[in-house]
Amino acid sequence: FPARYGHAAVPLPGTSEVLLIAGLRTDPTTGSQGLADVWGLSLPSAGASATLTRRTPDAGFAGRGRFAAAAHAGHVYVFGGPTTDAAVATDVWRSGDGGVTWEARA
Repeated sequence: FPARYGHAAVPLPGTSEVLLIAGLRTDPTTGSQGLADVWGLSLPSAGASATLTRRTPDAGFAGRGRFAAAAHAGHVYVFGGPTTDAAVATDVWRSGDGGVTWEARA
């Protein structure tokens, strides 16, 4: 799990999992770079270790950070956010399979 900031953490309703979505990483040469990966964090009952699993290395949307994300009606949504130091996305993406595949919605 690469170091990042500005990512989103969205609990998956009805499960013991949280999706960790995208974010930004700092590159000493180029500055902030947007990530578009999605990870699942399984939070087991007391006494067991949490596990982190990559759901997809590339969700299809432009890498981004400081965006909004929410779960609703069996789907997880990603809304907008800065994609580079000079661009801000206005798109909406949705996943209905726990963050493995994503589709543009707007």
